[in-house]
Amino acid sequence: MMEKPSLVTIQLCDQDRHGEGCDCGRCNANGKSYGAGVFRLTEVRRHQGDHHECDPLLVEYAASEASAIKNAEIEAVNSGYQLAI
Repeated sequence: MMEKPSLVTIQLCDQDRHGEGCDCGRCNANGKSYGAGVFRLTEVRRHQGDHHECDPLLVEYAASEASAIKNAEIEAVNSGYQLAI
């Protein structure tokens, strides 16, 4: 079993459009959701801070950027990752 990284960072990394009237619970009124990813801090630093070159450990979606980030932080901690401050 692979050991979990000691430090992770949260970055906005995706947007998804389901269309108006979507009832998935993760979209805003316009059918758009924002994804925040949990990334290994060492990997992001290796790519000079460009998280787009890294694979996220997990991604959480929500109706706003702030909610997506908060959800990703909660899920990261619940998964045993340590957030870099």
